[in-house]
Amino acid sequence: MKKLSIILCILISISFGKPQNQDFKLEITKIDSRKFDNIKVTLKLKNNSSRDIEYFNMSCSYDILYVTDNPEVEIIGKECDKNIAVIRKIASKNSVKMKINLKCKNLKKNSFKIGFELTELPEKIQMRSDHSAIFTPTIIWTDKINL
Repeated sequence: MKKLSIILCILISISFGKPQNQDFKLEITKIDSRKFDNIKVTLKLKNNSSRDIEYFNMSCSYDILYVTDNPEVEIIGKECDKNIAVIRKIASKNSVKMKINLKCKNLKKNSFKIGFELTELPEKIQMRSDHSAIFTPTIIWTDKINL
């Protein structure tokens, strides 16, 4: 019985400890791939959960939060003088649009996914002994893209 309650506690903490991938969906709403050195992509991050979500973003150089699963496709950063972490909010069942630019290193057909490193702001912030906080990002991926 004691073993069962320990397992139950672990499962509950895993389930509620960080955002679940099914709570979010990252979709491509528009892609302009006329130039392989500057592909313009519009993404939509949808909150499918029944609660409002607060997450960390950057004030202007938010492209550092994006990744691709193909080394031939990279995120193009933008110049930014005062880049700071900010907190954004997505209401339940709502979405936000984001625009990023990509560069393909190779002109042949490329297949890849785009990921957004979502770091949800927890209701209670867990502090370390050095007074720094513990935040764990979850990567939300798009479906496969073929150029």
